[in-house]
Amino acid sequence: MKSFLFILFVFNGFYSIGQLSVKEVKKRAIPSFVTYEGNFNAAKTWKDGLGSHFVILSGTDDIEKSDSDYNYRQRFLYARHYLVKKDSAQLLWKLLDVIPDCPVDIILDFIMKGFRITDLDKDKIPEVWVTYTLGCRGDVSPDDLKIIMYEGSRKHVLRGSQTMTWKGKVQVKGRHKLDNAFLKAPKVIHYYALALWNKYSTVAY
Repeated sequence: MKSFLFILFVFNGFYSIGQLSVKEVKKRAIPSFVTYEGNFNAAKTWKDGLGSHFVILSGTDDIEKSDSDYNYRQRFLYARHYLVKKDSAQLLWKLLDVIPDCPVDIILDFIMKGFRITDLDKDKIPEVWVTYTLGCRGDVSPDDLKIIMYEGSRKHVLRGSQTMTWKGKVQVKGRHKLDNAFLKAPKVIHYYALALWNKYSTVAY
């Protein structure tokens, strides 16, 4: 059964959204009272009996820092989920990650194809998936990868490092770990998370 579900996800393009009608949102279409930090990256919206939902991804450019001996940079990444009713917005959850005090190259970037809204268990509570890479490095080495999923206010985390390949051969084997929320989630969600991981965790150099 596990193998069947995994193969099903792969050949369906990892995209099962149940009865949700999810739309991409341009920056100019976001209500003025719905705020976010940093630079706009992407947004999605859908409606239910509670109102209109907006999930917005954003982030900063590198921010320079220095002391008497070294120059550093830092970068922030954000995701926010708002429920909009008429002319007001309620913040349902906020995701923040940061690479602080990095003297070399910062990696903190969303994987846009890993930004998805689903209802895999068909309980009418959408799962919001956010996928991104992160690291601070001055050489050719694999980055870390995170898949964050919110179902309602409950946060699920799959984290680890990417697998690095060269000419089709694995040079550095990645690792990953599901948190307890994912381990206790319905199997359809558990396996979807692993399928997303397998899709985005290997990088060819």
